Amino acid sequence: MSPTSNLGRRIAALVADPDPAFGRVALDLARSFDGDPFELLDLYRIDDAPLAEAATSRLAALYPFVRAHYPNPPAPAGTLSLFRVYEEREGRFLRALKRLAADPVPDGAMRRLALLEGVRDEIAAALSEEDRRRFAAVCAGMKPTLERQLTLAPTFRCNMSCPYCINWDAQGAQISDADWRAFLGWSLGQGVAKIVFTGGEPTFHPRFARYLVDLRDAGLETYFATNAIFSDAVMGALDSSFVTELAVHVRNPSDGDLDAGYTDRLGGQLRALRDKGIQFSFRYNIYAHGQDVEKLLRLADEHGPQTVRFALAVKAKRPGSEYVSLGQLEEFLPELLSLVEQCRERGFRAILAKPLPLCLFGEEGGMRLMEEGIALGFCSMFTDSFARNATVNPDLRLAPCFGMDLGDRKIVEFADWDELGRTLKSHVLPLLHKPTLEACPGCYLYRRSLCQGACLANKAD
Repeated sequence: MSPTSNLGRRIAALVADPDPAFGRVALDLARSFDGDPFELLDLYRIDDAPLAEAATSRLAALYPFVRAHYPNPPAPAGTLSLFRVYEEREGRFLRALKRLAADPVPDGAMRRLALLEGVRDEIAAALSEEDRRRFAAVCAGMKPTLERQLTLAPTFRCNMSCPYCINWDAQGAQISDADWRAFLGWSLGQGVAKIVFTGGEPTFHPRFARYLVDLRDAGLETYFATNAIFSDAVMGALDSSFVTELAVHVRNPSDGDLDAGYTDRLGGQLRALRDKGIQFSFRYNIYAHGQDVEKLLRLADEHGPQTVRFALAVKAKRPGSEYVSLGQLEEFLPELLSLVEQCRERGFRAILAKPLPLCLFGEEGGMRLMEEGIALGFCSMFTDSFARNATVNPDLRLAPCFGMDLGDRKIVEFADWDELGRTLKSHVLPLLHKPTLEACPGCYLYRRSLCQGACLANKAD
């Protein structure tokens, strides 16, 4: 069935033209549309995958409640006072759904609607009885949008001593080969497709290069955080066929523990990664006012990371580490926004890597950051049965996420992923629902589970 809206008919004509330039115009129109949500939903009737992706991305930017999110907290008493514009948008979106559902929904559009995971119940309620049955079948048969991953810290040791590090331990345990094999076997048995390494510095483990080979041979992918100051053996084991990206943590070159050659050596490593076709982003942690970021920006100018991710350092298990407390969040926001703008001016994308209370940016500022994909109020740890960020320590003990504790139970002691998820949900969901600020209960984003307020490592106390 053809689209019925003005935008839909116009874009359908552009997509049908054999000249690829018209297809690009169609995508640009979908990506920038700012009108009736029915017109974006109507694009789902056009059988064109890039266009459907563009429409979904634009819907998620304007109507963030369509994203997958964790269960809403118990409805708080009192008047809604923050981000009420999204409540109004939700009403418009629900009315648009009813218009879309007034006619039979074709199979392709049904599959695209199922991608709006945060409003599947609302979609089902708007559909006719027959379409509702079809929609339920489509949702039940869909593969997860995110491949299953599991994070491992093979060591908490490191060749640096960053003042903000969550887990650094110079004498810390390192995973044994026997435990590595047990971890890998359990992961493969649960359908894990990607192993994410963290630390300490994961490459500082003496067997890390061998572990990379094991992953490749097992058909798994990897992504990991690293300071990139690693050995030739590790560099030699990296291959873009299974290493999807590295998150390179860049230090403040003025930190006293760094030697004079740090920046030059890092630059050499980044060039070697580029030569091997390994994608990388930069990560930079803010833990004190006035950090000198000029050398970081020059490195970005020279080496072209995919993104630069800024994060406020969170409270660590390690005594004495530097971090930004919940009470200090607001005073650091001007510096974060300045860094984002400096990156924009230099032509590369900046992202705020940790959840923050978006109201602290002002409603207009918070909405802009969400719509531009620069910041979100929540992280992905609730996805895949609350196990998306599950992290395994060197001794195989499980944590809900990097920088958090759960107890002494080891990953291999869980019967399956479902048991893992139930355990993590019981620990994580109360923290997600815990208000960060007094204003949280009156905020639309909090009530709709679109803002957890802060990294859970900071909320855990």
